[in-house]
Amino acid sequence: MQERYRTDYEGEFVVTGLKIVNGRKQQEREFVENPIQVKSISGRATCVSNGDSSKRIHLNRLTKYHGVLNTLPLNVYTTGDLYKQVHGNFHVTFNVDNLQELIESKLTEEIIVYTSTTQCLKFPGEFFIIPYSYKSTEEAVAAYLAAFDGHTEVFLLGYDQFKTDGTRRTKMIESMIPVLKAYTTTKFYHVVSDSETPKEWLPHRNLKTMPLMEYVSYCDIS
Repeated sequence: MQERYRTDYEGEFVVTGLKIVNGRKQQEREFVENPIQVKSISGRATCVSNGDSSKRIHLNRLTKYHGVLNTLPLNVYTTGDLYKQVHGNFHVTFNVDNLQELIESKLTEEIIVYTSTTQCLKFPGEFFIIPYSYKSTEEAVAAYLAAFDGHTEVFLLGYDQFKTDGTRRTKMIESMIPVLKAYTTTKFYHVVSDSETPKEWLPHRNLKTMPLMEYVSYCDIS
C-alpha cells in the first residue's frame, strides 16, 4: 500500500466489461471521477466496527457536533451492519444483504456507502468505489479511507471484536498493518474498554491505545 490522499485523487479507470476483438479478450474501461470532497474542521475521524468498545457507547452520540463553537466534529466511518444503529458520514460493507437493505431503506441517499467495484457496477448510482480499488477487511478499508481523506487523527472504535473467533480476529488484526505502515504521519488510536491492543500493532509508533472514557473526553462526546 502507498500513502495516498484524496486531495491528489482525480479518479480512476474501472473495468466495466470484456469484449472479444480479433479473437482476443479486451477490457472495456470507464474513467470514474472523484465524486467526493471530504471536509473536516478538527481533522478527526472515528472508524466503528462491531466490537466490545463500540457496544459500550451510544453510537448516535458520535454524529453530533462537539467542543466549543462546534470545533471538534467527527467524521464517522461505520462498517458491516452498524448503519442500523447510527448513520455516520461514510459506510463500508461488502455484504450483499446489507447492500440490498441500504438500497431498500433509501439510506444510500443519506450515507456515502463504499463497496466493491462489482457491486457499484451492479447498482449504478447507489454506491461508491473504494479509491485505487483497495481490497481488505471492512475495518481496514474504513481506516484506510479515513487516512486517505486527510484526517490527522483516526480513532478505531470496536476494533476489539471476534474474541471467540480466532480466524476472523487474526484477519482483522493483520489487515490493519499495511494501513499503519503506509500512513505513518496519521495518528491512530485504538479505543479499548476491557481489551488490549493487539501485540502485532504495538511496533507502529503512529498507533496508541486509548481507554474508552478517555476517548469520550478527548473528543468531547456528550
